[in-house]
Amino acid sequence: MKLENGRFLMQVEEKGAEITSLYDKAREKELIWDGDPAFWARHAPILFPHVGRTFGDVLRLGGRQYTSTQHGFARDRVFKAEKLGDGQARFTLRHDEETLKRYPFPFVLSVTYTLHPSDVTVQWKVENPGQEEMPFTIGGHPAFTLPKGAKDHAGCALWFPDKTELTYHLLDPNSGTVIADKSYPLPLDHGVWQLHNTVFDHDALVFDGGQIEEVWLLGPGREKWVGMMCPGFPNFGVWAKPGAGFVCLEPWQGRCEDCGYEGDFAARPGVVTLSPGGTFTKEYHILAP
Repeated sequence: MKLENGRFLMQVEEKGAEITSLYDKAREKELIWDGDPAFWARHAPILFPHVGRTFGDVLRLGGRQYTSTQHGFARDRVFKAEKLGDGQARFTLRHDEETLKRYPFPFVLSVTYTLHPSDVTVQWKVENPGQEEMPFTIGGHPAFTLPKGAKDHAGCALWFPDKTELTYHLLDPNSGTVIADKSYPLPLDHGVWQLHNTVFDHDALVFDGGQIEEVWLLGPGREKWVGMMCPGFPNFGVWAKPGAGFVCLEPWQGRCEDCGYEGDFAARPGVVTLSPGGTFTKEYHILAP
């Protein structure tokens, strides 16, 4: 589905309700990664009903175990699309027999995209039509093209306004889950973190504790390329395939499990537990300078 206003032209696919293109008409530049399968064949997947991997790729719920895959199943399911206007659309996914085999809860997940003069709002709405409490996590995973003039990650920087230092965790290379007992400081120069070409050699950097509410991807001259506002998100990921022409800025409500965790999914930090009949909403904004 195509959405358009005076500033942006956006393409969203029904599969995964995934943004596959966000063209900035003012600068005549594409902001979303093209999905080159030589590096990463996705663009901006939605992560639901869980973010990242569970330890051992097993989802443990109420004493039962379910086979899980990284980032859940929503990104590979077909949503029902509804255009609400030239610059707004809603995509809806409901549980079915297949999802219940992997996640034993009825649900309704709605994703609404709204174009504004200088930003795009991405809103998630999760409903629990069932009779039991429903635990879940949800996240975004948009991959942004490298700024004009940047030939590789060394030509880019990230700016975190009003921040002097951040703290991050790395992932265990075998399980893809967080090494929670070891954290690393990330000093910033006036809020700026200069990237380099080996920064993603150990996979994603995971930021807990609601540290990131605003971030900008900067070009070689420290000019703004694309930004994100995500207040109220407890977790955030920064990731790219080494050598690829994109950087993912990922706002998460909850994250992958800790390495070695074999407890119940619902007990993890960041998990939302939705009461029967309840509704949860969360949104973030993609910014253009």
